[in-house]
Amino acid sequence: MALKLGELLLKEKMVTPGQLEEALKNQVVYGIRLGSSLVEMGYVDEDALAQLLSRKLGVPCVGRKELAAVPKELIRDFPLVLVNAHHVVPLKLEGNRLSLVMTDPTDYKAIDDIGFVTGHVVLPHIAPDVQISWALNKYYRISGGQLRYQTLADKRRKTGASDSLKPTTVT
Repeated sequence: MALKLGELLLKEKMVTPGQLEEALKNQVVYGIRLGSSLVEMGYVDEDALAQLLSRKLGVPCVGRKELAAVPKELIRDFPLVLVNAHHVVPLKLEGNRLSLVMTDPTDYKAIDDIGFVTGHVVLPHIAPDVQISWALNKYYRISGGQLRYQTLADKRRKTGASDSLKPTTVT
């Protein structure tokens, strides 16, 4: 992502330098995105992170409700090879405009690739990794390690981890 997520989160006071350092180590160990690492560790709320990125990048944010209502025809007709290659979910097709949910709406290579293959103008939307993984499992029966961090984050929230581990919210 062209936007430096760690720097942005520090600037917005959503994480401390220590939390960012721990999350960066976790990112390397598990080979996951920094945002996923921060959510996994309970430092950032996934929805707050998506909302912040939506505002900063100027793209719409999509929630689980919208992801649960994708037309079956769109799922059926969207090339599975693109879903697998880019970890994206088609949201809606209006004329020649394809709304596409992705974790990184600045991935212009993916946007160009999908536009070329489908012949549509791609309108990127953002959603948290875990929600995209949920939709991929629901529609395409694709499940991966992406859901691992959500289980850990939920467990931390339920057990009432220390204040330094509680997710932050954006107001």
